Amino acid sequence: MAICRKWIRFSLRPALLITTIACLWLGRQAYVQKLQAVALSHIRELGGMIQSDSTQPSLFQSLLSHNSSITSRDVTSVAFLGPEFSDSDINEFARCASVLPRLERVMMTDTLVTMVGEQSLREKLPDLEINVINLIDSQMSQFTR
Repeated sequence: MAICRKWIRFSLRPALLITTIACLWLGRQAYVQKLQAVALSHIRELGGMIQSDSTQPSLFQSLLSHNSSITSRDVTSVAFLGPEFSDSDINEFARCASVLPRLERVMMTDTLVTMVGEQSLREKLPDLEINVINLIDSQMSQFTR
């Protein structure tokens, strides 16, 4: 009987240590979720369309997320369509994309991103597949000939 009581006993110091470690871990998870949610809102403000996997969010993510339709951990690609996105937005987008862990592709169609901007984006985000299709540039080159 005495052996069973030893397993039930615990002191206050280990309990406080375990509670502190758990709180630090949960706080870090909440901070990362908040950074990713802010990054998604900035990408939307820049005119980006977000695509994600259709997996269900975890319980922790659904508790922290106000919008459960797209969670930041599921984002796999971002598309910019139209002239709202330009070279001046590349630094902001690179900062936002760096906190999205599963982002794989960036597509830009008919944006105002130049070759220098595209190269800058490739240098800042070397692990991403970046496709830039500027039909406006190809059409303008035909008119200038």
